[in-house]
Amino acid sequence: MRLTLKVKVPPSKCIALICPTLTEQLLIPHKLTFTEGVGDNEVPVKDIHCRVTGSGTELVNHTEAYFFITNEVPLDSSRLTVERSGRVDVLLTNRAQNPKVITMYTDYVESIGSIIYQDKTDRFDELLRNIAKAGRPTRLVFGFSRPVKSITCSTTVDCESATGDGEDDGWIQPFKIEPAESDSGCGPFALDCAHEKYGRYLEYMQLIPQPASMAEGLPPLQIYLLAYGFQRA
Repeated sequence: MRLTLKVKVPPSKCIALICPTLTEQLLIPHKLTFTEGVGDNEVPVKDIHCRVTGSGTELVNHTEAYFFITNEVPLDSSRLTVERSGRVDVLLTNRAQNPKVITMYTDYVESIGSIIYQDKTDRFDELLRNIAKAGRPTRLVFGFSRPVKSITCSTTVDCESATGDGEDDGWIQPFKIEPAESDSGCGPFALDCAHEKYGRYLEYMQLIPQPASMAEGLPPLQIYLLAYGFQRA
């Protein structure tokens, strides 16, 4: 996907731009391209200074010399930083003595983000709430220290239908995960939080695993969890 933003920059002035954040669509900025209007045509931009930041970290700092060679600014080398929040900020400075009408093209690629939360614990009551505090999760990957029969994702808050007719008003319903017969019962398991409704309401849910054995003397059941997603910008 490519989005376009056109701005007028006075001579010897700078302007701050924000690439549209599309993490809801699992997209992050991948490359920036800058052109300027000359008459009725668009040509590669010249005589600008460009500073690009992501998640508070400087990604690019290019002077006029860079734009004499190319008008494209790839962000591949900074992908791990961009994936933290999906937000990219641009500061453009016009080094010329005349105003410029500059067009910034932002190309996007698909991404589930970076690891926003990880934990090894035998406490499950606040686990999903802690993930929600860390950011917007897109995928959970987890396993257990010993086999489980099932995993229930229950809701901690009930919500009645606003219409009173029992129809689904967008609230989440509890659901269960059962290991396949060929599975050891320890995992790994994965939950898609990007496309499923419950991904938006993890703070109102609780993960409840059911151990395969309740025999005395066994160590506490522990979970090993990685949560992928985007930090709050």
